[in-house]
This record gives sequence, C-alpha cells and structure tokens, in this order.
Amino acid sequence: MRLRTFPSLVYLLGLCFVCTPVQAQSDSLRTGITVYFADATVLSFADFLWREREYRRAIDEYQRYLFSDTAVHRSYATYQIGRGYLRMGGPTQAAPYFTRAARLAAQPTLRDSSHVAYAATLLMGDSDEAFRETVDTLMLASYSQALQQRLLEMQVLYSLKQQQWGSAMTLLADTLGPGASASGPAARTELLGLAMRGQHLPHKSPWVAGALSTFVPGAGKVYAGRISDGLYSLILIAGNAWLSYEGFRDKGIDSFKGWLFGTAGTVFYLGNIYGSVVAVRLYNQSAADALRHDIQAQISISTHF
Repeated sequence: MRLRTFPSLVYLLGLCFVCTPVQAQSDSLRTGITVYFADATVLSFADFLWREREYRRAIDEYQRYLFSDTAVHRSYATYQIGRGYLRMGGPTQAAPYFTRAARLAAQPTLRDSSHVAYAATLLMGDSDEAFRETVDTLMLASYSQALQQRLLEMQVLYSLKQQQWGSAMTLLADTLGPGASASGPAARTELLGLAMRGQHLPHKSPWVAGALSTFVPGAGKVYAGRISDGLYSLILIAGNAWLSYEGFRDKGIDSFKGWLFGTAGTVFYLGNIYGSVVAVRLYNQSAADALRHDIQAQISISTHF
C-alpha cells in the first residue's frame, strides 16, 4: 500500500513544480498587459507618436486614453486631438475638440491656447462671420492679456486675408503697439510688411499699355516689365513695315511683297497692342497672387499649433 502511494505523491509534487513557473509567467503577462493599458502608458505612447509626427496614430491613442474612466488629463488629450487634425489639414474636424478642451481646461494657459486654436481653425476656413463673432466674444470676456494679443494678431491676419489693408495697419499701429505681437517683433514686422505691400500693390493700367503700343510698338510690353518681348515686337513690326515699304516703292500698288509684308505687319501691330493689354493684366494678377501666397504662408505659420 505504501509503495502504491509513493508514485502518486511524486507525480503531484512534479505537477506543482511544473505549474508554478507557468502560473508565475501568466501573472507576469497579466501585469504587463495591465501596465500597457494603463492611462499613463497610453498617454505617454500618444505623446511619443505625436513627437514622431504620426498624427493619425497619435489621435487614435489620445482617443483611447479618453475612453478610460480614470483619465485625469482629458483637457490635454482633447487639445492634442485637435492639434493632430489641424496638422493633418482638417480645421473643420479640429474645431470641436478645441472648444471642448477650452471647457475642460483647468489651467489658464491650456484654456487660452484652446481658444486661440479654435479661432485659427475659423481663420483657415471660410467661416468669416463665425471668426469675427468668436474673436469679438473672446475679446470681451475677461481673459488674459496674452490671449488678447494672440487674438489681435489673428484679426490682423484676417484683415490681410480679406485685403483690408487699412484695417490691418490700424490694428498693428494703434492696438498691438510696437513689438506687442504675441509671436514676437519679427512676426509683427512681417505682418506690417504684408499690409504695406497690400497698400502699395503695383497696379499698371491696361489702357496705358495699349496706348503706348499704339504709338510705339512694343512700348506697352516694356511698360508691363517684359523688355525683351517689347524689343522683339518693335523689331518684328518695324521689319515688316520696311519690307512692305520697299515692295510698294519698287513696284507700286501692285506689289505682292508690299501687300504681303504690309498685311503681316498690320496683324503683328494689332496683336502687339492686344498683347500689351494682356501683359499688364497678367502683371497685376501676378503681383496680387504673390502677395496672397505670402499672406497664406504667414497664416500657416501663425496657426501652426
């Protein structure tokens, strides 16, 4: 009886010996999973993805963090989601997260940043009326001086975007004051330069260009800044006129050479007048497009949250 019991005891002891490491490994794995899904770990991983500019994945991790009932940094995570959508070129998607972050934020700095970011989403889009109402509401509220300066800068950018050069100059000179731009004196200087470019945007008259080319072929293109085209037109039309004159001088009214080069010269002459008018219009459009591009670039810089 004792001999039969001994193998059973050995078997049970061996089973316990084998199962103990398995149980320990299971507990360690469970602990690792718990740590991985902990709120702090998820938030840290989301911040890591943000620093790596993996904005789409970072948004997913911030969203997962917000699903937790014990998350304590909800305002920050919400703000980061808005920033992610903004970096991905989605101001409309970002806007509700910034408004929610402003409501949740306990820290004044995060609240102010959320307000400014929301105004930036409206500035980047086509919500002109909503932008004005939002900025006016925030300016009337009792918020910090830093927030008001950032909002004033947004107003300057809005005026530049709407080509309201006088309004932009007034805000820069009377409201912001020297060096008062929230982004620093360099940014204020850039805004001032854009407003002055808008006020003195080069504009040349198509009528003047047409009149100049009427009296002196090619002069209208020189007026439009196309000197080489103007000289080419002058030589081409003058050459055709001279060849036509030679033809009529030698053979009179029946000269084929005279009529051929005379007709060609007339076509080139009329085309040169029309081309001068078009050249001036393109010159004006090019100057306006260059200024519009620089304004949009400054908006992108100022709204880079």
